[in-house]
Amino acid sequence: PKGPVPALMTRDALLPMLCTLHQAGTDPVSALVARQQSRFTAADRLQDVPTDQSAALINDLRQSARARDALLAPLQITATGLDETDGLRMTLSDGRVLHLRPSGNAPEMRVYTEADHAEEAAALLQFSLTALLSQIVDRNPATL
Repeated sequence: PKGPVPALMTRDALLPMLCTLHQAGTDPVSALVARQQSRFTAADRLQDVPTDQSAALINDLRQSARARDALLAPLQITATGLDETDGLRMTLSDGRVLHLRPSGNAPEMRVYTEADHAEEAAALLQFSLTALLSQIVDRNPATL
């Protein structure tokens, strides 16, 4: 048949395992994992932020390099890559990742970070929470 192949639970669950085994070659999968770069994550959320406010802020950051630069300026870094798959995921010039998204089920803005070291991920998370809250309050102080 031509066209897209519909999802098939058994096949779609098996393919990632087969790809991993193929990539490992004759080595054990543990050796493949050991060769991967360690990355650390941190996550938190800004509570009591209406979804429309967090979505508007994320949309501004998505559309405006100037807004992204202003947010990241205190860290002396810039966003060098954007992924809009689920909110806004910014790859930063120092290799860290900052991912923002409105919660789908609560008045919250979710914030996720990724870095080579746990301390770097935690520091980026704390900076981001403070900077984003400041921007939200500046936009609409009456709602918080």
